[in-house]
Amino acid sequence: MGFGAAKSGVSAADDLHERVAQAVRGHLRPELLNRISRTVVFNPLTPQDVRAIAGKFIARLNARLAGQNLRLTLDEAVYALLMKKGFSPAFGARPMDRAIEALIAQPLAKAILEGRVDPGTELLARVSGNEVSFASRKQS
Repeated sequence: MGFGAAKSGVSAADDLHERVAQAVRGHLRPELLNRISRTVVFNPLTPQDVRAIAGKFIARLNARLAGQNLRLTLDEAVYALLMKKGFSPAFGARPMDRAIEALIAQPLAKAILEGRVDPGTELLARVSGNEVSFASRKQS
């Protein structure tokens, strides 16, 4: 219907690259443009992409916890909360690290320091309201 459609014979990706190139040419001086060898246009993240990014951050956190003989498993509701708090259309998944730090890593570190989590424990993170809570059981 013409809403955001590409020109005839031009793919949507090529059209997007051309529009980005026009915007760059319209905002930068020729001296600076001459120093840019190419531009890279990223596709928007899908919910599956954001979930995978959260999974990678959690895997990194689990690697740190392995040194304490701990293992963390997240309920899908926790992933949904992380996807909500750790993603923005403007910044992509850049806020994910901060969301995991605030919702999971800091409360878990506090519990460890206070002695509420024993070594050899498997932790299950669940959503309680707008926060994450942890249930524990001995690893087998």
